[in-house]
Amino acid sequence: MKIKILIASIFLVFSVSTSWAQPSDEALKAKVVANFKSVSNLTFRHAQSEKRWENGGWTYYWSKGYNYKVKTEYPGVFKKQYGGVQYVKNGSSYSYDRILTGGFDGYEGIPNPSREEMNAHLKNSFDPLTFYSGYLMNYLIEAPTTIELAEDPKWRWIDLNEVRCNVTATYTLKTNDIGEVQQQKGIFQIMLQRSADGITYSPDAKLLYKGKWLPVPKGSKVSSEKIKTFFLSAEELDTTKTLAQKNAVRHAEEFKKSLAIVQLPEFKSANHVLQFTHELLLEGDEAIIIAYMYQMFPRNYFQDWSDIVLNQNGERMLGKATEDLLNYSKAFCQHPVIKDIGPSYVNFYDRSKKRHNRINVAYENQRWYITDIGYTIRRDDFSAYESNGEGNCEGSVIFIDEKPVYNVGDKVQIFERGNWYDAEVLKADMSMGGYSVKYGVSGLTIWKYVNDVRSNSDAVNEEVDEFVYYENGTAVSALYTNIWYDGVIKKVSYEDEKYLVDIPARNIETWISYHDIKLPGADEKKNEDEVEGEQKKKKKKLNLKVPQIRL
Repeated sequence: MKIKILIASIFLVFSVSTSWAQPSDEALKAKVVANFKSVSNLTFRHAQSEKRWENGGWTYYWSKGYNYKVKTEYPGVFKKQYGGVQYVKNGSSYSYDRILTGGFDGYEGIPNPSREEMNAHLKNSFDPLTFYSGYLMNYLIEAPTTIELAEDPKWRWIDLNEVRCNVTATYTLKTNDIGEVQQQKGIFQIMLQRSADGITYSPDAKLLYKGKWLPVPKGSKVSSEKIKTFFLSAEELDTTKTLAQKNAVRHAEEFKKSLAIVQLPEFKSANHVLQFTHELLLEGDEAIIIAYMYQMFPRNYFQDWSDIVLNQNGERMLGKATEDLLNYSKAFCQHPVIKDIGPSYVNFYDRSKKRHNRINVAYENQRWYITDIGYTIRRDDFSAYESNGEGNCEGSVIFIDEKPVYNVGDKVQIFERGNWYDAEVLKADMSMGGYSVKYGVSGLTIWKYVNDVRSNSDAVNEEVDEFVYYENGTAVSALYTNIWYDGVIKKVSYEDEKYLVDIPARNIETWISYHDIKLPGADEKKNEDEVEGEQKKKKKKLNLKVPQIRL
């Protein structure tokens, strides 16, 4: 008797959690209502079966998805939800497992806009350069200025003020590169949003029955059909721009309007361009450098069909120029140690003398261009930079905006391989930063920067200038980056014998030695002998192996 009672109890417990047949929709509804108290218009989808490998064996699941509606604060408008009920299937028995995670499925009952209202909005706000996908833009050569609502718009309200629908547009596109062109009619799906002001969309806004529609967004092509096919000649193909190209031009024009203003000097030589470029990189203002590069890139750095859209080479070169501006001034000196220099290029070392920078220029069409630029900055070199401090900065100036101290035939001394040798000047070119000289018994010809050339007299017997005092606010001419600029005295440092000078043309305040400051027009008051004397006096300082660094 006890055994019978025990068997009956086990059967009763088992029957509570297990159903011998597939659960009915009524049983499923009871499970859903138990989890969601306010459920209406509940409907179930087709059942699904699935097996999963769990805990070393197969588990069989049976589930049914459901949809239901929830009333909103707006009459006749319902919020749609979805989810599922899952059971574990064991043979012919089903045991309840869980309610599957569901979600929001849009709204129902929101009035759709009329065809007239929507077509008017599409006509007024459609922009072909922003509507089509990137893939189509590469082939489209003509697009309409209007689109219209599809015969079956398939309205679907995603949010209270956002609706998805279909529109139609007729367009023309290239189908190959030999001139075949098709006119097609396509159906596109778009997401339209409306707001109170017609400018910004808020997903948290109340239902705006009379809100203003935002401009037509990018569409997603659903289908297309061919209307007709024709061919363009080779000449027509060359002059026909795709929508992608037109869009790139428009963005480039907008971008160029935002570029910083860069006042370019009247470049006197290739070295002047090289020095100016190096100085901009030292200053490290990315906006200024980008604007500068756009002005200095040659034509072959732009797309064939545009003079303002960079091609891959232009984008690559711009990226190299702005690669690590944050650390450029840490790695390179104002007066660097030059590795190599030529009529149109310069290579110079960083402070550790492990890496080097290169800048190449070219002169065409009565103007200068930057054709190449690149530098390498390694983080593991930073410790070497810090230990060097200002070390390896005793290099030569790339460009000197002054008359040469020595002329053809002058007897000088040059620094070569750690020693000073007697030499004779063959050519003086300050735009190249030095002299061509011959030295030695065999008359070897070599190029030397100004720092490696000195008078053939005793170099240590040089006259010491007296400090020249200027009051704050004095208008002066200041030598910065070897170019004379108009400036104004802001402060004085007697210890360093320097002045803080505001230079508006370079938008910078910088400390400059009193040797490199003069009153405007001071040179005009000196006769030629005085000018020559002043130049030699200043150049004697540069002729020291460790020159004075102008900050």
